[in-house]
Amino acid sequence: EQHSVIPGEMVKHSLRSDFARGMCRLMGEALTTEVLGRYRVGADRMGRVIWWQIDESGETRTGKVMAYDPLTLKRRREMACGVDWAHSILIRIGQLPIKFVLKQCLFGAHLLARAVPTDVVCLVESEKTAVLCAAIWPRGTWLATGGITQLEGGRMEVLRGRRVLVFADSDAVEDWSM
Repeated sequence: EQHSVIPGEMVKHSLRSDFARGMCRLMGEALTTEVLGRYRVGADRMGRVIWWQIDESGETRTGKVMAYDPLTLKRRREMACGVDWAHSILIRIGQLPIKFVLKQCLFGAHLLARAVPTDVVCLVESEKTAVLCAAIWPRGTWLATGGITQLEGGRMEVLRGRRVLVFADSDAVEDWSM
């Protein structure tokens, strides 16, 4: 299937998000810089984090834009801080074509290019969980589906032939049981 991509020069790693500031406070700047750099986590001008979806060939499909409280690292859910999408923002400001064809991938999928098939791939729901777990247990390649309902065949193709551990959120155990 054909899909559109966001040009690489638009994808910037940044420690300016409220999430990055909170992670620095908890884990230190060196570890935060390394992990967020590995996952290429970005930030927008308002301090919201951008969880870039970069596929296994290095193409950026989109980015989920979310706000976090820098003290608790919990997502800010008030109306003005809902989820937005990088491709939608870029379309609205005329930086991407209106006919952008979105085909999402797993968050962190670009890390599979440097992993060997025998490496353990750990799959979680949220991008935040993947990043925090990668900081705590770096031996695994941590990926995220981006949502409870996103454990679907198309996105999972990149995991074929790999050793995968699935860590379901408590409210997704039944849905994620295979």
